[in-house]
Amino acid sequence: MTDSAQVKVVAQDIDGNTKTDYSTYFTVTDFTPPTAELIAPTAGSSFAIDDSVEISWQAEDNVGVVAIDISYSDNHGDDWNVVAEGIENSGQLKWRIPNDPSDNVILRLIAFDIVGVTDTVYIDNLTIFIVYPTVTSIYPDDSFMDWRDTEIQLYFSDYMNPDGFNSESIHFISGYSDTVSASYNYVDSSRLLHINLSNGFASLDTVELRIDGSMVSNYNGYVLDGNSDGNEGDDYISIYYTGLLADYDQTGVIDVVDLALFSQGWNANNNSYELGPVIGSVPHLISFPDMQYNIDDIMAFIQMGNWYLINDGLLLRMLTDVGLSVDVETSPDTIYFDVPDNAIAYDLQIQYDNQTVAIHEPANPAEIQISRSDLENNIFDIMATIGDKDKVAIPITIIGKKTTMVTSFRATDMNGQLVGQMTKSLTIEGIPGTFALHHNYPNPFNPITIIEYDIPNESDVHLVIYDILGRQVRTLVNDYQQPGYKSIKWNGTNDQGRLVGAGMYFYHLQSGKFSKVRKMILLK
Repeated sequence: MTDSAQVKVVAQDIDGNTKTDYSTYFTVTDFTPPTAELIAPTAGSSFAIDDSVEISWQAEDNVGVVAIDISYSDNHGDDWNVVAEGIENSGQLKWRIPNDPSDNVILRLIAFDIVGVTDTVYIDNLTIFIVYPTVTSIYPDDSFMDWRDTEIQLYFSDYMNPDGFNSESIHFISGYSDTVSASYNYVDSSRLLHINLSNGFASLDTVELRIDGSMVSNYNGYVLDGNSDGNEGDDYISIYYTGLLADYDQTGVIDVVDLALFSQGWNANNNSYELGPVIGSVPHLISFPDMQYNIDDIMAFIQMGNWYLINDGLLLRMLTDVGLSVDVETSPDTIYFDVPDNAIAYDLQIQYDNQTVAIHEPANPAEIQISRSDLENNIFDIMATIGDKDKVAIPITIIGKKTTMVTSFRATDMNGQLVGQMTKSLTIEGIPGTFALHHNYPNPFNPITIIEYDIPNESDVHLVIYDILGRQVRTLVNDYQQPGYKSIKWNGTNDQGRLVGAGMYFYHLQSGKFSKVRKMILLK
């Protein structure tokens, strides 16, 4: 196209002579319109407000398409709203769906060539519908919170009006956490609401987070669909169950692993394991960490440990032997457990018969020690730090000749990792309070009887059998013995190994200043 076109004419005769002439200037213009086609979206498509939709098209012209206008109408084409004007013919455009809900939306595209000739195309039967904002995710995950958690994050499906997030629209309902307050910070770019708590919730509490659906809305003014059922104004509800204070590994128990982690946190001054000071009643304590370890932290751990032992330490743990071996030694008044290398804490259970033995706490308490004797279930529980000990010594008092018990011991290192564990049955002989020589049984006998005697301390022991004439028949014991309840069989033979005759015999026990004689009858 031009406004200075000419026609040139050249005339030539048979001899090759020429003559040239030119027309006057004239204008060449374009009356060929461009052609356009809307490819997407397609007729009948539906979009939610604020969706990002790609508009794609194809437009051509014999000279060139120089501009594209795109607009939409939500009232049968009576009025048009600009989507984009005078943009280049790139073939695509992102369209953020406007807040104009309608089931009769028309999309229009106009292609312009260089002289302003146009082609207009439409896509009709489009729908713009309302989608009410929802909570798409929450952190910490719905159902569980640690006592150390002081922030809740909620992600929304839409860009929200931050003015709606306040103490009037967001409520916490709990049994033991009424003193916890919250502040709110909404980040529009990520559609994320930060709920910052003044401190963690109470231990073992049930906390309901409720957002009033009628008071929280997106930028377009559409209120929350709290239960995601497609309807507006529903409340959003999330229920949290808080864990045990001091249950660092979140297993639902307060045990040696938690004690080891607490102890290591203390030694390393790692404030993430801090507990106190606390308020409230056990087990529903609220922690107010003050960035220092002191008696408040120890007492918080001991309170929770004692509560757990009282309420849940009723069953004996049957542990398989794992890790380093744990040797056990016994004496009539003490059980000794060897401490595995690198162990910093242990827990121990003893199942016993309280009619035959009493279990006592160690004579030298550990820095942190929690213990309990459950006389109803006959279980002694203790959990303690080890310090520089190479043995754990548990004092006992045996009532009677002997007792049997089952011990369950485990120890962990500074990271709460198991170092060694075992379960072992024990039989421990008691120590009598005085010397004694008991009646033999059976009596009369033929040919075997059992003689029992008591030695309260180590000493020389002589037990001899005499006949009715006072003659020595058999020396049963002539030895230096340790204290204990003793017994020995006599098979009716003399010192030469020959059977003696029927009749009455006497047996005499001599140990230090103690001397006692009893009689027995051998039958044939």
